[in-house]
Amino acid sequence: MGLSSPFRRACAAVSAAAASLILAPAAHAQDVPFDGAYAGPLVGVLEHHFYIEQTDAQTGATDGAYTRDWDIGGGAMAGYDIAVGDRVRIGAEVSLLKGGGSPETFVGGARYQQNERFGYRATGRIGVVAADRALFFIKGGYGGDRYAIDNAAGVEDAREWRTSFVVGAGAQVRLDERIDLRFEYEHLDSSAHAFFVGLPIRF
Repeated sequence: MGLSSPFRRACAAVSAAAASLILAPAAHAQDVPFDGAYAGPLVGVLEHHFYIEQTDAQTGATDGAYTRDWDIGGGAMAGYDIAVGDRVRIGAEVSLLKGGGSPETFVGGARYQQNERFGYRATGRIGVVAADRALFFIKGGYGGDRYAIDNAAGVEDAREWRTSFVVGAGAQVRLDERIDLRFEYEHLDSSAHAFFVGLPIRF
């Protein structure tokens, strides 16, 4: 026995609704670039630095200098972008970082070194879409790095945590409807610089 016409119409309606729910995210990502939730990896070079002042015991003169070191680092990011009109995007992002340089200096023949254990960043950003395939953005927020300290030199104010404001800028290019390629620079005041390549994946 065949199905009644009303039942067939109801089944068709349910099927169409389910299909629209499944296809909506992909259609949305295609129609509105750089919009919605994303997550992905980061890799690049990360510099850590510190500043130490030394006072000459005989003359009383004080001299200070930065010690810096670059090395490979990376991590993971997750965030959300919102379209504000056709071209403007605002968003928020958090990231966890690992690696980078281990700056080292000697004070009176004794060593002082900072070895980064991990870091975090929490930022907001605003950007402008160009030609529907590129996004240029600036960002700002707060972050910190946790260090393992070798303080044989007895340096005062040797802190395992260094936290401050974060600023940065970068660009993203759409590889397809879901995957972007990102290039960015980031600065954590009085602590770190970084150049990263990222792969945000939207979902």
